[in-house]
Amino acid sequence: MISFLQLFLIFVFLALCFAIVCFYLKEKLCKKVLLGIDTNHKELIEVINSSISPKFLELSASTNDLSALAVDIWRMEQKFLKWGDELSDKQKTSLDNSIQKIKRFLDKNDIEIIDYTDQKYNEGLNLEVLSVENAPNIKESRIKETVEPSIMHRGQVIKKAKIILLRSENV
Repeated sequence: MISFLQLFLIFVFLALCFAIVCFYLKEKLCKKVLLGIDTNHKELIEVINSSISPKFLELSASTNDLSALAVDIWRMEQKFLKWGDELSDKQKTSLDNSIQKIKRFLDKNDIEIIDYTDQKYNEGLNLEVLSVENAPNIKESRIKETVEPSIMHRGQVIKKAKIILLRSENV
């Protein structure tokens, strides 16, 4: 059975192959066109080059889309930390680089991911408590697990964290 991580790596590999083939075909086409055209026709060459070069649209992602991306990259990172030992060093490096690149993109867009796991619980935190487990041997309530992280945009919570609370019986 193919895991999510393996599917992701296959997708990245196929996307890279597609980009290389497109680049190769573009270069080959440019060379054929340029060889057949007289050097006095520079205007024609510029028109041809501009017509086959890719045009990029500047698109801006919505905050909701960035929030969803942030949650997904956090989940992917958690799975990577959990199952990373099953990967080769090359696969680990490749996947980690991809995750860090996406995190830098989110950072450039002022999106912050906050994981509260193992932190002291405070009633004032803006969190969604999914379940509470009593623990007689701890002094203060702690967050046992972050099921979904908080997502912040420019200091404002745009998505509450979902947590499992480990409550001290002393409280």
